[in-house]
Amino acid sequence: MNYTIELKNVLAVLAENLLPRSSGHSKILEVCIKFTQNDTYMFAKVIFFRPNNYMLVSYAFENELSHIEDDNFEITSNHDSTWKYDGFNFFRNIMKDPEDITISSFKILEIENPIIDDTNRTFSFTRK
Repeated sequence: MNYTIELKNVLAVLAENLLPRSSGHSKILEVCIKFTQNDTYMFAKVIFFRPNNYMLVSYAFENELSHIEDDNFEITSNHDSTWKYDGFNFFRNIMKDPEDITISSFKILEIENPIIDDTNRTFSFTRK
């Protein structure tokens, strides 16, 4: 049998289990994703931040994983109720019929100085 699990469901389960409610202002979950589209590799980092009851979901895409900086994440969701639905809408806009998707890593990072800019819809932080 071949089972298919949507990427957004995998990410939601990881975030719920690794960042329980009120995880604090010094922890994020970073998920690195590699995907192939039209024989071109693309990389994404998806950042989850849950200092209180809400979940902030942000992302950045680049052609090289090393080009994704910690001050360049676009916020897609920043609330507690429907983050699982609107937090992953960016995949539809960025990944059009990917041929291969791999979660290359996921880890909890200790951070400091988290900055949520609601006006520009960006999230940045400094790694400890």
